[in-house]
Amino acid sequence: MSRIMEDIADITNGRSFQSYKYSFSSVRTPSPDYDDNPDEVESWARDGETMPQNRSTDLRDYAAELARNRPVPCLQFFLDGSRHVYHVDDISYDSRVFPVIAGQVGVACCRRIDGRMQAIHPTIRKLVVSLPNKCDKSGRYPEAFLSNLREILNNNPRLKAKGLSLDGVLTYITANPEKGEFRDRGIATVQDYMINEEKAMVDSLAQRGLLSQTAYLVKDGSLEYQPM
Repeated sequence: MSRIMEDIADITNGRSFQSYKYSFSSVRTPSPDYDDNPDEVESWARDGETMPQNRSTDLRDYAAELARNRPVPCLQFFLDGSRHVYHVDDISYDSRVFPVIAGQVGVACCRRIDGRMQAIHPTIRKLVVSLPNKCDKSGRYPEAFLSNLREILNNNPRLKAKGLSLDGVLTYITANPEKGEFRDRGIATVQDYMINEEKAMVDSLAQRGLLSQTAYLVKDGSLEYQPM
């Protein structure tokens, strides 16, 4: 019974190293610009507050008034996505070694109903693997190539025995290695896959007429999606 990586290596004419497997704790993020001069105070030309405050303000009465005037809160839907990424192997093409990244993606949405949170949309759970784009030697029909590769991998007896299947085979660009590590590029493809699943769920909610000016959706993370 062949391993998944053996199938990938055979189909794509690569070499699997059966490398050590581990989980990435998080995506590497840019470091902030720290203030090197703590004595220097920057002043702004304009304040963000419409009512400048010198001390904290008790908003309980104001919140109670809002609740009386609008018994049904505008913030009704709450959506969040999650992804876990893993280094599962290394594979070589043309004497160069690249990481193979696997990802677990989940997206869920809850709705506030009578003060309680309830799931109103089936939770999305996906398994994906990200390979270097050199796995596709011709590069002529990448979508067809990756779809065929996924179908072959899903017929692997090891996956079938565990009741698992891959929902997507992704690729990351290997050109210009000086512009970023390959593992970060692979992780980014899983992140993009998760964002697309979030967008699909938001689109489904909108198509069903659940979102409106009186029923807002709160999204943890990016404030704006690029058009699909």
